[in-house]
Amino acid sequence: MILLFFISIGLSIGYIFLLQWITEGWEVFIPNKGGNPSIKVSIIIAARNEDANIANCLSSIYKNKYPQELLEIIVVDDQSQDRTAAIVKEQFPQVMLLHTIKNRGKKAAIQLAANRAQGELLMFTDADCIVPEKWLDTLVSNYNPELVNFIAAPVQIDLEDTNLSRFQYLDVAATMAVTANGILRKSYYSANGANMAVTRKIFLELYSSRLDDEIASGDDMFTVQYLAKQDPSKITFVRSLDATVTTKGEETLSDLLSQRKRWAGKSRHYPEKNIVLVQGYVFLLVAMMLFNLVFGFMTNVTAVFIAVLMLFIKITMDYLFLSHLCKHNRKEEATKKYLISAAFYNLYILFAGLVAMFPGKYDWKGRRLN
Repeated sequence: MILLFFISIGLSIGYIFLLQWITEGWEVFIPNKGGNPSIKVSIIIAARNEDANIANCLSSIYKNKYPQELLEIIVVDDQSQDRTAAIVKEQFPQVMLLHTIKNRGKKAAIQLAANRAQGELLMFTDADCIVPEKWLDTLVSNYNPELVNFIAAPVQIDLEDTNLSRFQYLDVAATMAVTANGILRKSYYSANGANMAVTRKIFLELYSSRLDDEIASGDDMFTVQYLAKQDPSKITFVRSLDATVTTKGEETLSDLLSQRKRWAGKSRHYPEKNIVLVQGYVFLLVAMMLFNLVFGFMTNVTAVFIAVLMLFIKITMDYLFLSHLCKHNRKEEATKKYLISAAFYNLYILFAGLVAMFPGKYDWKGRRLN
């Protein structure tokens, strides 16, 4: 029991230091890279069954003041079963509209667009995202081909007054902090495909030699991690509200779990494993809580008190960490009813960890994928 106590408390203390390390890394100041505002940019959007969102997404892009002659927008209709393609064609005739032929998923759609793109810099977002009015200027100003070939930038959930929305907002905010910390410290590498940019030439060279084509998603993580193996110094993260895109959260718990299953299931294929170590540590912490709880009820009640102590430490530290992030994002209301989000989050960590270890098929936008 003494050994169990020291292991459990050691994990909790380690978690405190982990959050402090992530917070300090997230706050690292990276100066503007002196980018050229006159380069041609190609924005790529892979869309499947997004007729409710695609017009708002494209309209938000056109609200940016970037010179139109230097802006190319490519929408790839990925076998949509609704009016996604028709809306683009009717309302945005200036947009290049492509169609996938094979039912291979988002990565194949992105590769199709990249092969047709003319811009020096490829920028990616999703069809259900809204970009801020200075998004293009902010990312381009941080692009300098001599210093940077990949830019990761923040994504946030469109916050609504529901427990599910608040949980998703906090989860994604924490993920963005973890992403920024890894990139800015050059410790591990991750990104979100809803908001990233990469040199077109580098991207095309990378795609020709990649070995993850059998995985339907993961264009973001695989791209940044393959590039990190080549030259991590040219990967940066732009921590700015002007660079932050907003995406819709999942409307039902079933859809959320399906999305997270898709995210977690590809982690075992990552070419760079340091990010998995960070995720694995948090999973181990929560698994130890559960073990103490079950062990305590079955044999020794002292273990229950250890589990409660671990949970108290984690919930408290998470609250301080997330409150700090929400204050920066000007979304303090996301921590409303925090205990509900905290309870679900710890269960979700167990779910994600098990899915990462034992991945299977999942349903996504009418498809059954690996």
